[in-house]
Amino acid sequence: MIKAAVLVKPKKLIIQEFPEIEKFNGIICKISLSGICGTDFHIYNGNLKVPYPIILGHENVGIVEKNNTNMRDSDGNFLGIGQRVIFGADIPCGKCWYCKHLEYPRGKQLCDRCITYGMSISTDNAFPLSGGWSEKIFLRQGSYILSAPDYLSDEEIVLVDSIASTWNIDRILNLPYVKPTENAVILGAGTIGILSAIRCKIRGIKNIIIIDKHKYRINFIRKFIKDVIPMRYIKNEKEKINKIIELTNDRGADIVIDATGKPSALNEAIHFCRKGGTISEIGAFADLGFVSIKPVELVHKDLFIISQYGYPPEEYKISLEILKNYHQEYHFEKLVTHTIKLENLPKLFNKRFVKEKKYIKIVVKP
Repeated sequence: MIKAAVLVKPKKLIIQEFPEIEKFNGIICKISLSGICGTDFHIYNGNLKVPYPIILGHENVGIVEKNNTNMRDSDGNFLGIGQRVIFGADIPCGKCWYCKHLEYPRGKQLCDRCITYGMSISTDNAFPLSGGWSEKIFLRQGSYILSAPDYLSDEEIVLVDSIASTWNIDRILNLPYVKPTENAVILGAGTIGILSAIRCKIRGIKNIIIIDKHKYRINFIRKFIKDVIPMRYIKNEKEKINKIIELTNDRGADIVIDATGKPSALNEAIHFCRKGGTISEIGAFADLGFVSIKPVELVHKDLFIISQYGYPPEEYKISLEILKNYHQEYHFEKLVTHTIKLENLPKLFNKRFVKEKKYIKIVVKP
């Protein structure tokens, strides 16, 4: 039997056992680590709709246990037993209007019939093992799979999905009319915020300010990444804006990245941006309510707002390359601050350190 953590309904997570899969058309993969994403917290709390009951977990690294259909990785290499792999969360259909007609790289992640591991497949499905909070997972045909290099640890490899979630930075930097891009302000110092800071640095942005209200995360950044300005959240609005203006050559930020998920952060991003600046809205993945904005501020500043929903599967390869090229400069594995055993997962969400945000990345180890 195979153990998995099943979300039966919001805030009710239980350990269940499932039979081994005997007849299948794909790959059976033994999970080594599965990351817990901010999206998983939203799903757990009922802020994002999924088909219950469900096994969550879309940030995964594992070992091929069975491959009965000659499935290969994205480079065409046969995936033999024992091969360590990562795989994109999404399987686009390739046939809907969005897959066929939207210009790359926008179409695939907006697919009308996209299958998403850990988010769209209920355990009522014929193949219930479709999320990483499990001892094993079934990988379907069409999965975007990459072989993992031996010199990167599981704790590094499991971050590929989180790095892929920062791809909006590259998309913005490739747009016309956004330069110069010397200053970036990042709202939120969780995994996505910190990885956004690293991506900004390696793409040539010199002055990076990262803001968070949690002391633990500000202290973590000071030790983890050099040449970034960590800033504790300032409640007074005028003082907060003035501080950002002071730190960005008296203009405001060229780019503001919202990695908080809080609706109010969009207003802060508008205030922090210089005239002609760009806002990257990636945090608002779940419905946490409304925010009032003044359209006149957008117009008078001539701002771009570039939102991001997911990422194209091919971004996994780009993100893996970032790990390969910069793992010695940035010790990515240190972002994994907590490892939780699968059987202890149902108790995790009420832990004090979780409620107080005294973590960066939590991973599940079956």
